[in-house]
Amino acid sequence: MKSRSLLATLIALAFIACSEKSVENPKAKPEPKLGENPLNAPTDYLGAVNKGKKAAVGKLNLLQITEAIQQFSAAEGRNPKDLQEVVVKGYLTALPPLPPNQRLVYTPATGTVQIINQ
Repeated sequence: MKSRSLLATLIALAFIACSEKSVENPKAKPEPKLGENPLNAPTDYLGAVNKGKKAAVGKLNLLQITEAIQQFSAAEGRNPKDLQEVVVKGYLTALPPLPPNQRLVYTPATGTVQIINQ
């Protein structure tokens, strides 16, 4: 009888010891997000500066074109038919270059220009 109860106790202890172990998978760690890892700070900073520069250059180019269209409209009494007409009449020396994957969309009826991502 003692051997049966000893055997039952050992089996119960074995089940209890093995049943509730949780092992974390070291490969399942999530990648750090932008700004979370201080070792990536220089790279994150330069990427943000570059993105801001592109946005600022795009806004300045758009402002320059819009100003030229307004000058054309004031002098000619109408909106230009296309953006090349602004260049031909001398209000712009040339259309400013755009970043890759962007294009200008001009609406002659309203005289508005937009930069659209392609």
